[in-house]
Amino acid sequence: MRIARRRFLLMSGLLPAATLVACTGPASAPEGPEDSGEMPGPDLDAMEFVAGLEVVAEAAYRQALASLTAGQLGEVPAAGSELLQSAATQHGQCLAAINHLLESAGRKAVTEPNIEFDLSVVTPELTAAKGWPQIAFLARTIETALAATYLQAIQSTLQARSTLRLAGGIQATGQKRVAILNFLLGEYPVPDAFQKTDAALTA
Repeated sequence: MRIARRRFLLMSGLLPAATLVACTGPASAPEGPEDSGEMPGPDLDAMEFVAGLEVVAEAAYRQALASLTAGQLGEVPAAGSELLQSAATQHGQCLAAINHLLESAGRKAVTEPNIEFDLSVVTPELTAAKGWPQIAFLARTIETALAATYLQAIQSTLQARSTLRLAGGIQATGQKRVAILNFLLGEYPVPDAFQKTDAALTA
């Protein structure tokens, strides 16, 4: 049975009405070091790194939306337009949640983009994009990289309950966006049994 694209988005929980579920994380998480008043330095370093990636992601989606509004992307499916709007909002909210965690631990909020990711991948592809297909491919590249980076941090770096909870919630919704973009690009939405870290970015 064929699933309509709008219904697929609704089932996946990524329409604007269900925006910030990802950034609150699961209802419970393992006990962690911050229960004693300490936040591990590696946790904070990892969250600073992903915050820079979130800055890049939000800016990329907002630039794509500006191109869409200006009529520069040609024909864009309704589900594609909704995804761009929802993803831009969600990446901004996730950045705000990460910065709140960092500031609560005495670190500065991250406002600058990860320059390497921006200049080596995102900006060139945004500049070269002539229509929706190129934007969708770029969006999938962004989401795949961020989801893999969060998963890598969860598996190998993060220890504190609050960082695990936040990263886990964000990673889950990022992986949903990958599935939706696969669907919109005409590919099977969930090709792998297990999520991967192959595309993870490192500092």
